[in-house]
Amino acid sequence: MSDFELVQARLESASRECRLHLDRLNHARRKLADRFPLSVEDWQQLDDDTIADLDQLLFRFGRLQDTIGQRVFRHLLELPLEWEDSEPFIDKLSRLERLGVIPSAEQWVTLRELRNSAMYEYPDQPELTVANLNRIHEAAEPLEKIFHAADRFASTLQSGTTCLRPRLQM
Repeated sequence: MSDFELVQARLESASRECRLHLDRLNHARRKLADRFPLSVEDWQQLDDDTIADLDQLLFRFGRLQDTIGQRVFRHLLELPLEWEDSEPFIDKLSRLERLGVIPSAEQWVTLRELRNSAMYEYPDQPELTVANLNRIHEAAEPLEKIFHAADRFASTLQSGTTCLRPRLQM
């Protein structure tokens, strides 16, 4: 198996994992659709089943964001020889922005910060918990669009229809 084929296989595996997370994320979003936007009063009166759905929403959002950022982006840039381990991640995000995979590097950083802040529950600060949940609910659609854009870009790389040139190794 060539290096290109190995990266393709890894990218396909990461994409399958993303689709799983996305399916489960969207299932939770559908079940919770009538709950958003959530208020503090709503939050304090939630039943266990709804809390489990919110947990699913948070977990799948985080896993989808992680898998895209850690695996899909890496393999997308490995295919055209655009990945360098020593390069700062923000530079990789800028390259992905130029390639049209993400709308902006800043948006990805914001999604990452949101993922990090929303993974914790603040029992003494229900306003913060509710605000994070509302932001995650709103950010799920842009995250889904990023995955679909990455998936389309991967298809063009794999079919050879993209006009990228491999970087010269010095």
